Amino acid sequence: MKNFVFLHTDFFIMRNLFLLLTFFSIFVIKGHTAVEYPDSIDSCNVKHFEMIDNVIQFGKKYIGTPYRYGGKSDKGFDCSGFVHFIFEPYGFNLPYSSRGYSLVGEEIKAEEARKGDFALFKGRNAAGTTIGHVALVIDVDENGSIYILHATIHKGVTIDNMSTQDYYIRRYLSMRRISPDCSQSVLLKENVTIPAAAE
Repeated sequence: MKNFVFLHTDFFIMRNLFLLLTFFSIFVIKGHTAVEYPDSIDSCNVKHFEMIDNVIQFGKKYIGTPYRYGGKSDKGFDCSGFVHFIFEPYGFNLPYSSRGYSLVGEEIKAEEARKGDFALFKGRNAAGTTIGHVALVIDVDENGSIYILHATIHKGVTIDNMSTQDYYIRRYLSMRRISPDCSQSVLLKENVTIPAAAE
């Protein structure tokens, strides 16, 4: 009888140990694998953010390029022409007018801004309500200050902090975001040739 009790106890110990190991393998090992290897949508997002970084670095090469009304090349840019120019090699056909960006992507709050978003502003008339300027968000620092890369009348292509400059604070209208379209593969085109920036 005593031997039976010991065998019975050993059986329950072994069964519980087996169940514990099974639980560990399902919820810990597989769970870790799911985190380490993102699914296709996450991979699409990663490629999108890499593309945004490339666009920003490409755009920075043109800092100092003069402003030209209606300009769409390295001879001179206006605000929308510049944004169109730096995104076009990456498969995006963006508007040539700043007003057109009100229909691009989705509207988000300014406090949600991140690099790659479009900041829309009024034109020189701060009392108006019409979109007259578009800029690309290239960074948001730890204090929430938003830095934009854009083509301006007086400085040409330049970087500004839109959160601290009264000119942009008074003219800010909205923020727009383009999200990766994984189903349509609108990310970086294969075998694309990126124009060389003038030295």
